[in-house]
This record gives sequence, structure tokens and C-alpha cells, in this order.
Amino acid sequence: MTENTLVESTLDRYEPQTRELELDPYPTYRRYRETDPVHWGHSALAGYRGAWYLFGHDDAVATLRDPRLGKQRRPVEFGPNATSSSAAPKVPAAARSFFSTARLWLVHRDPPDHQRLRAAMGQAFTPRSLEKMRPRIEAIAVDLIDAVKERGEMDFISEFAFPLPVIVIAEMLGLPSGDEALFSAWSRKLQVVDVNTSERTWQEASAAIEEAKSYLRDFVAHRRKHPGDGLADRLIHLRDRDGDGAMSEEELIANILFLFVAGAGFETTTGLIGNGMLCLLQHPEAMAKLTADRRLMRSAVDEMLRFESPVQMTNRIAFEALEIGGRHIRDGDSVIVMLAAANRDSAVFEDADSFRLDRGRNRHHAFGIGIHHCLGGPLAILEGEVAFDVLLRRLPRMVSTGTPQWSGNVSLRVLRSLPVAF
Repeated sequence: MTENTLVESTLDRYEPQTRELELDPYPTYRRYRETDPVHWGHSALAGYRGAWYLFGHDDAVATLRDPRLGKQRRPVEFGPNATSSSAAPKVPAAARSFFSTARLWLVHRDPPDHQRLRAAMGQAFTPRSLEKMRPRIEAIAVDLIDAVKERGEMDFISEFAFPLPVIVIAEMLGLPSGDEALFSAWSRKLQVVDVNTSERTWQEASAAIEEAKSYLRDFVAHRRKHPGDGLADRLIHLRDRDGDGAMSEEELIANILFLFVAGAGFETTTGLIGNGMLCLLQHPEAMAKLTADRRLMRSAVDEMLRFESPVQMTNRIAFEALEIGGRHIRDGDSVIVMLAAANRDSAVFEDADSFRLDRGRNRHHAFGIGIHHCLGGPLAILEGEVAFDVLLRRLPRMVSTGTPQWSGNVSLRVLRSLPVAF
């Protein structure tokens, strides 16, 4: 069967990158969820010619828990002359450095390598170790607000939602103070995997990843001679003690970079804080309720994650032929789980399209589910709780002063600009 005859859809073939989806994807998600919940459409992943999109909650949960699907079944092929299986993603030669490094990241590994790396990296994200960071996160948030308070206005994303997690993860890793700006610039250039990524964008991403790796090789060499007490130092110690049993040298470099990109980037905390602030500004009654009762803070953060999920989708590759929702999925097919659509499924969430701080058991999957559940999810939640507590105390009269600007990335629904006054 050809891609065009894989399924007789009740809707037009799903196009991930449209202006309509950028502004408000949820009506489209609802139409597919109700009419064609397992749908063959254009791929939101670079190099794949098509993909299965899952819009329902139950299909999403079952798929993310299914060991017959994983992250790396086929090798990535570079350039125009790739000739092997059509299931292998084909990407521009300029993307070689990006993919060669990103394939070593924890988030893109399958068992047993996934468990090996997660065991090494997960020690910094226990509830006890994270809770010790609360005072420092609060101090960083206060400093960022103090820097703009007299001005009476700011771009909320560039002056608060982005720098807060950048500073936090840089300090966690033990990176030299002042080098956050370098990693911030590299991180922004690495948020590129999308439907229409241009050759120039791939070139910039590959250049950024090579610059970051060169920096980190020097950093690791220095810290071997002059150890510190950051997360990077603990990973270096594990690597030196256990060798490849913990991680290879290339995995060490790649995953220190991954921890920064994931911890400071748009995928988690920046998206949560930015999208969450927009939710409060658009629902002033909810902001007033949260201001009056901070005991609602955790449920508020969970509702922000459910209602405006920063990570819209996650991908898997079928390791064998299987069936999902009555559709035949071929060995090697790309399957894209629409987390944001699952989080608005009315079969699971009452009044799913309403923003409610008092929602009961909030079974959202903004951080994924199964073995690839986001390692930094607890840190993002902690930073969100602290950030909104400080914001509501220090800037209680914040209002929006312009049109929010979305990033345009189909995989990540995050703001690139949110003008506010206070």
C-alpha cells in the first residue's frame, strides 16, 4: 500500500504545520479525536514521509506503555542519496551533527541503554534533592523580578520564563557562572526538529551542537582536575568509576548537554511558566482564586500542564506490525502520540476545554508516560510552583499588554513573546 491509500480518513490528511494549529490547535484535535482518532498524516518529524497520529487518551497511554514501540528502530540517513529502507528517516546532510549527538540523549534511547543512562542521571531529581533547591529557585525568581519591577513592564518569556530555568539548571550542573548565555543561545538553536526545518536551520543547529560539545569537553577535562559538587561532576565521577558501564565519554558529553537543553529549554519549565502565566492572564477569576489560596498551587500547575501542554506530541517507532485503534501499524511506521489532545479528552477529563484550578484527580500526561516519562518533570513542577508563588506576591497586578506570540514549532506549544505590565 502507498501512503496515500493507507487509510480512508473521514477528515482531510492531517497537516501539522498550519496557522490555525499555531493559534489554537484544540478544536482540530477534538475533530480528529471524535472522528478519526488513529489517523495517517504528514509527519511532524524531520525525514519521515508520514506518520500515524493518535488523538485519544486511552490509545496514547496504551501506546506509550507498549514495548513493541520505541525510539530508535531505523538508522537516520543523511543527504539525497540514501537508498536503504523507506522506513528510515531521511534528513539533510547538514543535520548529521545534530542527529548523531541527539541520538545519544537519554530521551532517544531504548532499553537497555535507556535504563543504564537514566539510573546514572536520575539521582539529581529525587524529591528530597529537589526540595533542597526551593530557596535558591525563589531567590533567582525574586532577582529577575527586581531587575524589571521599576520599569513596570517586561517581555515575560525573555525576561522571566526563559532565564529562570536556565540559571537553575546551570547551577545544578555546576557550569561556570556567566556561561549561561552561551548555553541559552545554543539551546535555542537546538529546538529545531520540525516539519519544514530549513537547510540553514540545520546548519545552525549542527554548528551549535559542535560548539557546545567542544565547550563541554574542555569543561569535563577541567572538572576532572578540579572537581566540584554539581550534577555534571557526579556524572563525570560515575563515568570514571564505572567506565562504559555507566556511560561512554560521548554519552557523557551529549547528556550533560541534554540536561541543559531539557532543563532550561522550551520543552518543560519555560513552556510551563510561560503557558501557565497566559492561562492566568486569560482567566482572571482563576488568578484571583490562586492569589487568595496558595494551597491550590500544585493543582494549578497540573492544570496549566494539562490545559496548555508545552510538549504537544511525542514519537515512537513500531518495532513490529501491530494494531492500534483498529488500524494496522506496519513494522517501522512512525507513531506520533498527541499528548495535548489526550490531555483534552472529554472521556477522561470533565469539562475538558475549561481551565479549572480545582480539578480533582488530574491524570494529565504532559510529561509523557512509561519509561520515557520526563526525567525533569518534578523539577519543572517545583520551579513552576515557586515561580507563580513569587509572581503573585511581587507582581499581583500583572496584565497582558500585547498579543502573545507562539513559537510556530508544531511539536512544542510554547510562547516566544508575552508582553506584560504590572
